Order: sequence, then structure tokens, then C-alpha cells
Amino acid sequence: MQPRAKSTEKGIPFDPRVTILALVILSITTVTADSWPVIGGVAALLGGYLYLARLHPGAVLASTRAVVWFVVAAMVVSMLTVPGNVLFSAGGAFITSDGIMSGLMLSARLVLLVWMSTAYVLTVPLVATMDGIDALLHPFARGRSNVLLVAGIAVAFVPMLISIARRVRAARVARGEPEGKGLIANVRFAGSAAIPLFATVFRSADDLAQAMESRCFDPAARRTSYSTLTLKRRDWLLAGTLALLALISLLTALRSA
Repeated sequence: MQPRAKSTEKGIPFDPRVTILALVILSITTVTADSWPVIGGVAALLGGYLYLARLHPGAVLASTRAVVWFVVAAMVVSMLTVPGNVLFSAGGAFITSDGIMSGLMLSARLVLLVWMSTAYVLTVPLVATMDGIDALLHPFARGRSNVLLVAGIAVAFVPMLISIARRVRAARVARGEPEGKGLIANVRFAGSAAIPLFATVFRSADDLAQAMESRCFDPAARRTSYSTLTLKRRDWLLAGTLALLALISLLTALRSA
């Protein structure tokens, strides 16, 4: 008899169910938090997760480039619209201390959400994610398999979509089209490549549907898994830490209300 696989593979420090719940709870806490200690607690938990997952922080910090313009826009809008103690004014526009703090808080929330999502994607494989969602949705047996199937296919199509976009760009450059850089060039490319990109995606989806139908695939069929999900001591410790952080965040919000 072959031994059962452990619930945590290399690079996955916690059970997928706990990791998914942690991502959801920390995301909600980050969005609703209005206190720097709570934001710091979320960042500390993220740092501990990266340490246990043996993931280099640079891989997560690199994702900040994707939202740098949103961070700058949030800072500018907050500084110019939030009333408070005026620090600088010119031409009818003013910058307040409350606006700066509000912009910093909004930027910290956005960056933390991106960091947490990146850390999850880099450490939890798609198969483990689907197993975790399946276990969490176990009480809701009706329609669960269809939800998992749609979610799995949607996530699996994302890297394929990126690969197709790169091939389309390379093909157009090979035909003599100048390879522009910057935001305007990317928007122009997205508009011109939308039709061949989606045509390829729909054709791939149709091929996948035919392959599943030819194999008599039934998403509602009962399936077995070689990997058995079991909660370890570190999983319970993370769950307790999340509950404590959520309680602190709730008490902080009630006190400031």
C-alpha cells in the first residue's frame, strides 16, 4: 500500500484550506483597516509566510511595479481632496496633512493586497488551490463541481492568454510593425490584437470542450485524490493568529467609529 501524500508540499507552508481562508481574511482586514498597527500586523504575517515558504521577498516586491501608477494616483487624489490642516496651497489647490496620511494608508492597502496575491500565486499550485476550494465547499455539494471546473479552467487560461498575446506581438513585429513601448503603445496593441486574441481563445475553449466530451468527462462524478488534506499544528496556529488579528481590527474599527 502506497503512503499518502502530505498535505503540504515543498513551498506550501500551510494547508491549502487555511491558506485560502488566510488570503480572504487578510484581504478583508487590509481593505477595512484604518490603523497602522493593523496594517503592520498584516505585513508581519506576510513576512512570516514568505519565510516559511522560503520565497525570496524580491519576487513579491517586484509585483509593486504593476500598481505603481495606481499608488501615485491615489496619493495625488487624496492629497488634493481630503480636507484638513493645509500644508501647501497654490492656485486654489491645497495639500493637507490628513490627505497625505489618507493617501499613504490607501497606498499601503493596495500594495499589501498585491503582495499577498502574488505570494499566494507563487507558493500554492493550481491543483492545491482547487483541492482547498473543494474541501471548503464540501458542505455545499450541489453545484460545487461545476464551480470548481469553471474556476480551474478560468485560472488555467490566464497564462495561455498571456502566451498568445506574446506570440501575436512577436508575429506583428516580425511582419515589420514597430515595437512601441509605454502605456499608449500597449493600449494601441491591445485594441488591434483583441480580435485575433479572442478568436484563438474561443478556438482553444472549443477544442477543450470537445476533448472533455469525447472522454465522457462528468464534473459531478465522485473523484479520489492521492493527496490528503490534514490540519497540522502550524495550521491551527495560523488560524488562531488570524482570529486574533481580525478581533483586533474589529475592536479598532469600533473604537474609532
